[in-house]
Amino acid sequence: MVSLNKLLTSYPEKQISDKLSEFSCKRDKDVESFLKEKAIVQEKRHISRTYLIFSTDSKELVAYFTVAVSSMDVSDLQCSRNMEQKMNINKGSAQCYLLGQLGKCDNAPEGLGKFAMEQALDRILNANLNVGCRLLRVDCHGVLRKYYENNGFTCQTQ
Repeated sequence: MVSLNKLLTSYPEKQISDKLSEFSCKRDKDVESFLKEKAIVQEKRHISRTYLIFSTDSKELVAYFTVAVSSMDVSDLQCSRNMEQKMNINKGSAQCYLLGQLGKCDNAPEGLGKFAMEQALDRILNANLNVGCRLLRVDCHGVLRKYYENNGFTCQTQ
């Protein structure tokens, strides 16, 4: 696994962009288009950090994830003032880490999604050691909701 940021400081951007353009995820075109069209831009603007997972044998890009710091609307949340303080809620908004993207290629081996999730959560936990925050937001839809619920997340209907 390697960070996109590290690659951008070591190789020409065109070479990296060409490698990212090889990634295919027919199950979720949003995952594919983010990597191809937005990942480098957001990396360079310090909006998010993307991590790439390559196969050990063919060096093919098989999965990636993107993490960031964000906020979320919790104005509908019914909780005590004490809980609001613990969650650092201010005017109906709470700071959170964001697992913005998590994707694997069409021919990814079994278990790769779980591995990518573990790696993403590890990065977020390490960030938490340096910059405290109590919430993690994952934006997902459709069948992915069940996937995240099966991995310990609580889904909220928007």
